[in-house]
Amino acid sequence: QATAAAARAGIILSQKEMQLDAIKSFVTDGCDGCALCLDVCPYRAIGLESYSDETGRTHQRIRTDPALCKGCGLFQVHGFTLQQLGSQVRAALEAGG
Repeated sequence: QATAAAARAGIILSQKEMQLDAIKSFVTDGCDGCALCLDVCPYRAIGLESYSDETGRTHQRIRTDPALCKGCGLFQVHGFTLQQLGSQVRAALEAGG
């Protein structure tokens, strides 16, 4: 079994390019870097990155790794305000505890 697994891994690793699925997760310009979604992702496809705005101030925002994202749909923030997201998190914590 180990030889078969190594052979399969060798086939994948020997390719010059890997075809990935379409990007399933993306970050909008409205991301404020609150990081509410960081711990929710079961595939660890979400992380924080720093960037500088036009004034030179440093901010953080979410970045997604399309190779790790499986499109589970567990956390969708498009179209929600920060207050709405906070309410959802509080409701989930109250329901679970």
